Amino acid sequence: MDGIEPIYSVDASALIEMKDTYPYRRFRPMWDFLGGLGDGGRMLVTQPVRDECYDAIFKEWFNTHPGMVVPFSQELNAYVLALQDELDRNGLPLVDPGSTKNQGDPFVIALALMVEGRDVNELRTRSARTCHVVSYERRRKPGARLAKVTDVCDHYGLQCLRWLGVLEVEDWSL
Repeated sequence: MDGIEPIYSVDASALIEMKDTYPYRRFRPMWDFLGGLGDGGRMLVTQPVRDECYDAIFKEWFNTHPGMVVPFSQELNAYVLALQDELDRNGLPLVDPGSTKNQGDPFVIALALMVEGRDVNELRTRSARTCHVVSYERRRKPGARLAKVTDVCDHYGLQCLRWLGVLEVEDWSL
C-alpha cells in the first residue's frame, strides 16, 4: 500500500458470495478480520445493502461490528441522486424503478464516491482518497438495459474487487 489505507464499499452480492464460499463456521478468522476493518471504518455497508442480507449470520455480524453499517444521511442521498441522474443521462441506468431488486446498488457506488470526497456535481473527478467497491456482479451483457455495479465502477474509475482482491490488498492470510 502507498500509506493511505483504502476503504471498501461492499455490495450485497459480495456478502452473499462470502457466506456461500467462505462459511463463517470454517472461515471465522477471515470474517473477524473483515469485521475488524469495519470496526476501523474501512469496510462499509450501507443500510439498504444491509437490508438485502436476510440471513441470521449477517444480522449477528452487523450487530457485532456496528461501525460497518453506514446509516442513511442527507449527504449520501445527495450522492445517490446525483449518481442516478448522471447514469441515466449516460445510458447506464443501474436499477429498474419498477423493481425491488438491487435497490442497494446505487448506494454502494454513491458511498464509494462520497468516501473519496468527489464533488457531488462532478462525480467523475478523481480525488486522493481511495475507496474500492467489493462486488461479485459481472459486467452487463450486450444489449442489456441495466448497468451492473462493475460497469458503473468502470465509468467512475473505481476499482471493483472480489474478496480475494481485498485480502491481497490488505496482505492478509490464514
